[in-house]
Amino acid sequence: MLRRSRIAGVGRQMRLRKRERSRNSQPLIATEDVVATSAWYKTVLGLESGHGGSDYEQLMPYGRVVMQLHRWDAHEHRHIGHPKRKRYGNGVVLWFRTDGFDETIKRVKKQKAQV
Repeated sequence: MLRRSRIAGVGRQMRLRKRERSRNSQPLIATEDVVATSAWYKTVLGLESGHGGSDYEQLMPYGRVVMQLHRWDAHEHRHIGHPKRKRYGNGVVLWFRTDGFDETIKRVKKQKAQV
């Protein structure tokens, strides 16, 4: 009986994890240079490429997409914005959690980002 409830509990946890995965956000950032932006996030946050390319990229840890990058003028997506209108990006904050905060800050500073 105890064994059966353990198995049922594991099944419940697996179902919850599956549902949680289906609710993860995947922000899309419009950028002028997808390759350079991708390299920055991969270096600083240790993310991996899930797509690659100069127009579009998916960044992920452990095989789960957490961010997408899209070149401003690729595929004529007008809803992304236009780089000549300098108001893009206002009001958006990207927040990442990491277990290695101090190491991440060191990598950010190496990339000459303002902290």
